[in-house]
Parts: sequence; C-alpha cells; structure tokens
Amino acid sequence: MQTDLQRELTPSGKRDAQMAGIYLKNNSVIFDLVLCSPAIRTQTTAQLITINMSDSSTNVTIEPSIYHATDDDLFTILRNLPLGKKSVALVGHNPSISWIASSLTNSKIEAFSPCTIAAFQFELENWADLRPHTGRLDFIHFPSIF
Repeated sequence: MQTDLQRELTPSGKRDAQMAGIYLKNNSVIFDLVLCSPAIRTQTTAQLITINMSDSSTNVTIEPSIYHATDDDLFTILRNLPLGKKSVALVGHNPSISWIASSLTNSKIEAFSPCTIAAFQFELENWADLRPHTGRLDFIHFPSIF
C-alpha cells in the first residue's frame, strides 16, 4: 500500500502542472530556487512546472520540513532563504500553503486547489525580515483558468 508521501500525481495533476509551467513561461517568471516537499506528487509538480517553463537550470531543492509544516514552519523556511535568492517558489501542501499565502498579504485568499499559483512581491533587504502582511499579491491563478 502506498503511503501519502509515495502517492503519485494524477493525470489531471500532471496536465495542470504542465499548463502552470507554460503559464509562468508566457508571463516571463523565472525562479532562483524552488523549494519542494519530499512527497512524490509535489516533486513531480515542481519538475513539470520547471520543464514547461523551459528552465532546466532552476534548482529544485527538496525541503523535508515542508511536508508536515505548520504555519510557523513555513515562515521559518522563508526567513532562512539565502540573500541572493530573489524569486522563490514553494511547492507544498494544504492547509499550511494556503494559510501562508493568505498571511503574506492583506489580500483575502481562499484555500488553494492543487496546482494553484500565487505570486507575491516584497520590499525586503533580507528574507529574515519577512513578516505577515508585508507582501503584495501580484497574481493568483487556479488550474481551471489555465
């Protein structure tokens, strides 16, 4: 029997991840770093997104603590990002991924469906300065609009 960590991405999940990568490419998004849960489905999502962005040089880093992350854990992960990383993707799980997206800005963000993308801008000198409600929501896209 498969554990939750071993659960594969569904065919529709694969299609959504491919379309997400194409959407990001078409909007000139480039990541310095992709932090990803160790779950097979999130790793596959991250790989399909970066491949379809035509950005095979993007560093996808498995961050084990994302899998069972609490809200505070995700803030800790982000606050510990290296200074040189300006555009970072976080590929994780609900409910914590939806919570952090909502808490980063003053925007009301509903729970994410799988493969939802939200982009934020921050006026920070250092990731360690990241606090709730300090970001600006650039865009949010759900798979159904790809």
